[in-house]
Amino acid sequence: EPLNTIPFFIADIWQGLLKGHGLVNLQGDRLRLEIQVVDSLTGLVKIKHLVHEAPLSDVASISMRSYLHGLYNVLSVQGTRMDVFSGFPRARGGRCRLRIARRDRQNCVAFVQHFATVKAAEPLLAAA
Repeated sequence: EPLNTIPFFIADIWQGLLKGHGLVNLQGDRLRLEIQVVDSLTGLVKIKHLVHEAPLSDVASISMRSYLHGLYNVLSVQGTRMDVFSGFPRARGGRCRLRIARRDRQNCVAFVQHFATVKAAEPLLAAA
């Protein structure tokens, strides 16, 4: 069973005054994004806790890119429509870009491959 939950962070919410830490995971036929948004200066003040779920049929692709030899990793989740991730911090054009810590890079690669496998099986499940 591949790891299907990956921790992420978003460093620059609302002009850098807020930051968020969260989890992205696959739960059956849904992609779940959960984030805790806190004050960037103190890191203590809980601003809000958001949970956003999208059916896998609304997720066009998930990919990961590494920069600086794996020091900087970005998981991109692209929706099939502009409003798939509306209300999620820093989501633009139906896409969420999530920073992945270096220690979670290999698990993230496995997560992307697991998504591709599940997505490829989707038309077969719909036909059954």
